[in-house]
Amino acid sequence: MRGVLARTTTLEATTTPEAPAEADLGEARVHLEALRRWVAALEPATLDPGTARTVLSFAADVEHLGAGLGLRVTHRALQGAPWREEGYRSSAAWLAETLRSSVPQAVAAQDTAARLEELPATTEALAAGRLSPLEAQSIAAATQADSFAEEALLEAAGSLPVHQFTLAAKRLARAAQDGDPEHRGRLHDRRFVRSWTDVD
Repeated sequence: MRGVLARTTTLEATTTPEAPAEADLGEARVHLEALRRWVAALEPATLDPGTARTVLSFAADVEHLGAGLGLRVTHRALQGAPWREEGYRSSAAWLAETLRSSVPQAVAAQDTAARLEELPATTEALAAGRLSPLEAQSIAAATQADSFAEEALLEAAGSLPVHQFTLAAKRLARAAQDGDPEHRGRLHDRRFVRSWTDVD
């Protein structure tokens, strides 16, 4: 157990270099190859359940960091993307193939990425790997109705179970769209965000 945890800690320490002014893919690929070797060498059957849960959490961190990176560069990557020249029906279809995802997932990624320029705190959380793609998409969708909801939703993302968080985001957006006069003032009350997770 200690060996796996020690190697996990070493990976965490060596895969967080200070971000350069321009993308240094060479250095990033070195860290990626180190992670690939570690993953390939891992024998799940040899892990005790507690250690397996630790590795599972680490895998989620890696997944969130990679997905966040993808979302942050998607809007820029789509500028001038050769989707027509390569025979795709839309930019979303090209993105889906690039990401090896479904077209609806790619459309959701496009919509989220397009909103990030107006959501600096969400972008920062994505860069740090603190948000899952689902959480980022929920925040981006909700803040279309009210950009002031970003701070409250980011705080909720760190404290609520994911199903409650997505429900809260949907209901906050609906309240803004419906013109609830007290909606904005109550966003700063933690109990207000939690109240939107109550089952009708």
